[in-house]
Amino acid sequence: MVSEKLTEARFQTLADDYKQKQTELTKKINTLSAEIAERDDQATNVKRPIHQVKNYLTLEELALTVVNDIIKTICVHAPDTYDAKRVQEVEICYNCVGILPASLPYDLGKRQSV
Repeated sequence: MVSEKLTEARFQTLADDYKQKQTELTKKINTLSAEIAERDDQATNVKRPIHQVKNYLTLEELALTVVNDIIKTICVHAPDTYDAKRVQEVEICYNCVGILPASLPYDLGKRQSV
């Protein structure tokens, strides 16, 4: 504009476009930074249970420290009676994994024997 090659209106239009793009890029940087931080947290959350499992692969005895390390909560439900049998549901919520179905060890054993 100083050398009078651009009109003031044209200069203002270009300046406004520049400000708008700069604002958009700043927002995009913030969004992508948040996504990167979230992905890093997810990677850390995946590595922790893998590390825990490796620690307990050769476990010969279940100790209280092991239970405290791998189990978040245990929920014992009220007993019911089905077909003259007492049935009581127990849910074990593992750290970083959640609640696994009670039949999982049986299903895994069946697959390995096939």
